[in-house]
Amino acid sequence: MTITYRFMLAMAALACSVAIGSALLGGYTSSHLSEQALSTRANQQLLSLQASKANEMKHYFYFIEQQLLSKASLVHTQTALQAFTQAFAAVPPATMQQKKAVERFYQQDFSQQYLAVNPGATPDLQGKLSQLSPSAMSLQAKYLAENPYPLGDKDKLLPEQVETLYDQVHALYHPGFNQFLHAFGYYDLFLVDPAGNLVYSVYKELDFATNLFNGSYQTTGLGQAAARAMRAGNQQTVFEDFAPYFPSYQAPASFIATPIYHNNTLLGALVFQMPVDGINDVLTFSQQWQHAGLGETGQVVLIGPDGTMRSNDRQFLQQPEHFFQQLQLNHKTDIAQRVQQTGTTIGVLPISGKAVTLALAGQDGIVTEHHYQHGTSLRAYRAIDVFGQHWALIAEISQQEALQDLPVLKHAYAKRSAIFLLLVVLLAVALGWVFAKSLVKPLRLAIEQIDQMCQQRALDVILPAQGNDELAQLARALNTMFGLFATTLADFDQTATDLQQQAKQITSGINSTHESVAEQTDKTNQVVSAASQMTASINAVAESARLASAETEQAQQLGAEAKAISHALKQDMSVIQHEIAHACRPVKCCNSEVIPSTRYWMSLNPFQNK
Repeated sequence: MTITYRFMLAMAALACSVAIGSALLGGYTSSHLSEQALSTRANQQLLSLQASKANEMKHYFYFIEQQLLSKASLVHTQTALQAFTQAFAAVPPATMQQKKAVERFYQQDFSQQYLAVNPGATPDLQGKLSQLSPSAMSLQAKYLAENPYPLGDKDKLLPEQVETLYDQVHALYHPGFNQFLHAFGYYDLFLVDPAGNLVYSVYKELDFATNLFNGSYQTTGLGQAAARAMRAGNQQTVFEDFAPYFPSYQAPASFIATPIYHNNTLLGALVFQMPVDGINDVLTFSQQWQHAGLGETGQVVLIGPDGTMRSNDRQFLQQPEHFFQQLQLNHKTDIAQRVQQTGTTIGVLPISGKAVTLALAGQDGIVTEHHYQHGTSLRAYRAIDVFGQHWALIAEISQQEALQDLPVLKHAYAKRSAIFLLLVVLLAVALGWVFAKSLVKPLRLAIEQIDQMCQQRALDVILPAQGNDELAQLARALNTMFGLFATTLADFDQTATDLQQQAKQITSGINSTHESVAEQTDKTNQVVSAASQMTASINAVAESARLASAETEQAQQLGAEAKAISHALKQDMSVIQHEIAHACRPVKCCNSEVIPSTRYWMSLNPFQNK
């Protein structure tokens, strides 16, 4: 694999590693930051809605209080209370027929409705009947038992026959109070005289015409509100929180009351039975939760000091079957039955948790905790003042729904990261190609010049060495090396030439020595021949032997010298042969010529053979 492709792969691998590492780190950071951002957005939205609803509820309760005080200060109301008080005192006792009609109404009409809402209950209707005064029995007979309108619509009665003073007063003031009640959505409106007699109510339930100080309802919210109002100062209000109320079939009811004064004289008390629908409309956004940004699970609820709801639960209003199923799964069957019976979660459904505890303690904030319907939920809590009481205002939403955009953000980030990774890899490959080309180009040029140098057997090629990078340094190093090679080869060539000259001189010396050896050989042969010829005569032979011996010794001395010279030459030739073997080829050629000459000389040397 070429350097170009290796460099491209390395760049691609490096880019992939960096991009993948960055994507993973960025993905984790993005996921964490996105989750934090979504949680922060949900928290801020809950806090914003909570603050908005807290302000609305504050103004709502303030409006009710001011409306109560304004109504109580009207001359019309004061005159009406005085007129009803006088008329109530003048009501004739109930006849036996009226008493039976009232008993029948209690035992049949009211009892059937009460047991339908509270199955299995045993209401003490007889005890309540026994505490009715003759005036109360008479008024309940006419406005309840003999009233042709069904339960819940008794306010529609306007007697055609005006038989008593009370009928006259009722005909005069009831239309105005009834219109006021429906216009502002109150559940009921009551006028109570200083003695505790409930001299007027719009809807005419079982509490109508009873005494709230010593009758059956003195311990109820209405009785307590009336009693406290009588002890309050002018333009002061008292409030009784939601609690089951018997005349309303044990449905939760709350009351706000104020005394009515005229010229510092206590005339009695005006009492409103608090509207439930008004609170629900404010907190349920008129059941438009999604338009308010609360999605499928969000809601804003009020919780009273007893830990039960003061508004209806969203699931109860939207999906009652699922709501009751969740209550049963959470072992709240009795509560589910009670909610079904009363048709409301107000004062019935308990809500617990850290958020509720802290809010009822007067604190505010936001927590994440378990919700029996939606699992883990975000809860923004705060305390609101309701006529001197701490109620908890909770804005909540399922955490899963609050973070439902997180998977979408993760998918979008993963998609963008993949595209970014692909672009980075392509860019890395392109840059790697460009850089590799720029890096390899000088190398390729150097390779071509070195190949050319090898083909031409020339070391005079100079590689380009511009710049200060590693490739330029390599080129300069190669140029230096090639110069050293050229100098070394020139030295070798000169050495080979010198050795050749020396070899020629040695060859000439060898030839001269060979001639001398041949001459001495001829002389020796002549001496031997002369010695053979002189054998005829002893003297001649002796003389000749002496001469021959002298010549022989001289010849032997010359032969020994020749042998020493030959041996020295052989050693010199071995050294020369070793040097020539490491020289260039021209030197080897010279060596190949010298060695045969030497060997030839050695073959002719008879002393060497000896």
